[in-house]
Amino acid sequence: MTYSHLPPYSNWNAFRDEVRPLWERYVEFVKPEAVTRIALRYINRIYIPQTVYELSDYFRLYPQIPEKNSSGH
Repeated sequence: MTYSHLPPYSNWNAFRDEVRPLWERYVEFVKPEAVTRIALRYINRIYIPQTVYELSDYFRLYPQIPEKNSSGH
């Protein structure tokens, strides 16, 4: 079973209370013999209000793109 929650986000208790009836219906319908994995994943969207920006203005750790040297590499 997979459940996704979109913004606006609240808190764990609200999420748990929202998904519990769905889990109960899933168990009733599928009748799984065991639970082998439980996972939680957060995917965050970072709003950057401009098209030209420095990643260091928004993040402490970020990929750095090396500048080209005189040979073009």
